[in-house]
Amino acid sequence: MNIKHRKLFWLAIGVILAICVYFSLDSEVTVYEKEIQVHEDQYYPILLELDKPANVTIEYFKKSGPNVDVYFMDSSNFATFETLMKQGVTEKEVLYNGNLSSFGTSESNKTFKVDEGKYHIVLDNTDYGATYPPLNMANDISTLDFKIVREY
Repeated sequence: MNIKHRKLFWLAIGVILAICVYFSLDSEVTVYEKEIQVHEDQYYPILLELDKPANVTIEYFKKSGPNVDVYFMDSSNFATFETLMKQGVTEKEVLYNGNLSSFGTSESNKTFKVDEGKYHIVLDNTDYGATYPPLNMANDISTLDFKIVREY
C-alpha cells in the first residue's frame, strides 16, 4: 500500500469513527426502568439530571392498585412539594411541567424537550393533587412499570 492509499485509508477510518461518535451522542438512552410500588399516603421521587437540553419520555403502566399522579418538576418546586407533604398540606399548588405530568391515569407515554438541569419525577399516592387513594382503611399499594428515556 503506497502513502497515498494509506492516507485515504486513515481518513476513511477517521470519518467512520466521527460518524459513530456523532450518532452515539444523539442516541436514545433509558435512564430509569423499574417496577415501582407506591404505598398509600406515600410518594416516590426519582431524580433526573440532564447536562444539556434533551427530549424526555416518561412511560408507565399501572399493574395493580389505585391510579397515581405523576409530576415532573424542577428541584425548587420539589423542595416545596416535600415541605407540603411533611406538613400535611394538600390544598396548596406546586408548579410542575404539565407536558410530562399526568393525573389519575393507569398508563401514560409523554415526551417533551426540557432544558439542562436537575428534575424530579414524583409518583404520588397521597391525598395531594387530583387523585386520591381509596378511603377503605387499607394500604392500597400502586404497582407500576415505570420508564424514563432521554434523547440528546
